Amino acid sequence: MHRPAIAAFLTCLLLAGSPARSDSPETRPIDTEIVAAMRAAHVPGLSIAVVKNGSVVLMRGYGLADVEQGVPANAQTVYQTGSIGKQFTALLVLMLAERGILHLDDPIVKYLGAPNPAWRAITIRELLTHTSGISNSALDKAQLTLDYTNDQILKMIASYPLDFPPGTRWSYSNCGYELLGFIVQKATGRFYGDLLAEYVWKPLGMHATRIIDLAGIVPHRAPGYVLTRDRKLANQYWVSQSWDSTADGAMLTTVEDMTKWDRALDGQQLISAASYRQMYTPVRLKNGKTHPYGFGWDLETYRGGRVYSHGGVWQGFTGFNIRYVDAHVDVVVFTNLGENDAAEAIARRTARYYLEGR
Repeated sequence: MHRPAIAAFLTCLLLAGSPARSDSPETRPIDTEIVAAMRAAHVPGLSIAVVKNGSVVLMRGYGLADVEQGVPANAQTVYQTGSIGKQFTALLVLMLAERGILHLDDPIVKYLGAPNPAWRAITIRELLTHTSGISNSALDKAQLTLDYTNDQILKMIASYPLDFPPGTRWSYSNCGYELLGFIVQKATGRFYGDLLAEYVWKPLGMHATRIIDLAGIVPHRAPGYVLTRDRKLANQYWVSQSWDSTADGAMLTTVEDMTKWDRALDGQQLISAASYRQMYTPVRLKNGKTHPYGFGWDLETYRGGRVYSHGGVWQGFTGFNIRYVDAHVDVVVFTNLGENDAAEAIARRTARYYLEGR
């Protein structure tokens, strides 16, 4: 196929996608903006869903889920979530706390031992809120193509000193959430992903959602892409299964499944109202100041209303899930391009479109 023909083909796919869940005229203005943002960021494929007042009003794909095979993106395209998965890990920990299996103020050494003596002062709550001081260095410096056991990863994380005394600062830590997955396994004897499937995904009908499985056959799975230094599209780097199974965000899902998740959260299903309040409360540091982060959620406001969100970037994918709680509008976006801001920008712009009608 000649280059002009390829360009025309891709343009048609960007504008096509799967049918919207609302009347076409309502979605056309935002369609144009989404396509323009994708082109500006060189995003090959994107899926989006919008829930307004409890109903899905937009759910479709744009561009290509698989560039090599020419497969269009749609609402059933399976993406890696990146750190959006922290929402699920945090809720699972709260479920276990409600069952008395663990307690949020338990010291983590109760479950992990003390491979680093400084860990004696860290609680599960501080892992959830990124205030533990656990360094990200182990993940930043690890050889991600090699497989490790949980114990090896644990020792690797423990080999680095704390970035600050627990509870005194806020600093985002993927390694802290990896430790939460290990704590869940120590406390229950079960892999955290199996518990999520039993307690969350199956009850909500999230049938496409699972922990990343490199060897498994996953229908509608999109490959991830990156941009080279000269802005050419390339396949993502390869990461081993052990790093694709940790509790900091190693999930596969679709925007269709995420609408079920967001509606369950909006309806305060799965855990108690008291647990939800904890999840959405800004963390209080030891100096009395607060930081706008709860358990797996960034916390902000829009026109006086509550807004909860989280993004994710991992292995050639980006995503953003944002919930305008008081305005009853939720938006989730996934792309199959790593290290770009389009997912968040499109999610926020689309939300404003449905909030303000423009």
